[in-house]
Amino acid sequence: MKVALSVHNEIIAPVFDSSNNIEIIEIDNSKINSRKVYKIDLADIFSFFLRNSVDLIICGAISKQLEFQLSALSKVIPFICGSKEEIISALLKNKNFSDFLMPGCKRNRFRGDFLKNYISKGVTKMPRGDGTGPLGQGPLGAGQGRGRGRMGGQGFGPGGECVCPNCGTRIPHRPGVPCVQEKCPKCGTMMIRG
Repeated sequence: MKVALSVHNEIIAPVFDSSNNIEIIEIDNSKINSRKVYKIDLADIFSFFLRNSVDLIICGAISKQLEFQLSALSKVIPFICGSKEEIISALLKNKNFSDFLMPGCKRNRFRGDFLKNYISKGVTKMPRGDGTGPLGQGPLGAGQGRGRGRMGGQGFGPGGECVCPNCGTRIPHRPGVPCVQEKCPKCGTMMIRG
């Protein structure tokens, strides 16, 4: 199994989107076969992960869009913090990652054997179906949580293009079909939204 860690010195990088150091570790039978740190250009991040065939990405905070795009290439475990050596040790021992979640993240994000049971719990439809979240639980008058979220509750919309992260081929986006479900007509790689 190949695991990628977004790192800054000896810790997991706090923000994946601005980190340019990726450590790739090859693990076989709970033993490390090799490990190497790569300095990457964030503009080339998708082709980097395609070239290296990573099975699992462990990182700190990550934008929703980047997490969604990378999850088409690999399993992503976000919002992890702490010493990279402690994270690697937990990985080798197949331990739960809940102790390494960033402050404020739900502790029940990882239940049981994370390598076998980890499922990204992305919300695909909000409760009322209109992009707004549930009412806040605070005292009356202290905010009701009726906002559209930090990105405005909007997707990319029906227009635009799908782009191949491998060869750069562009095709028109088909309404109702996510780009990550489209295969590149030239090389067969799963595409991303451009």
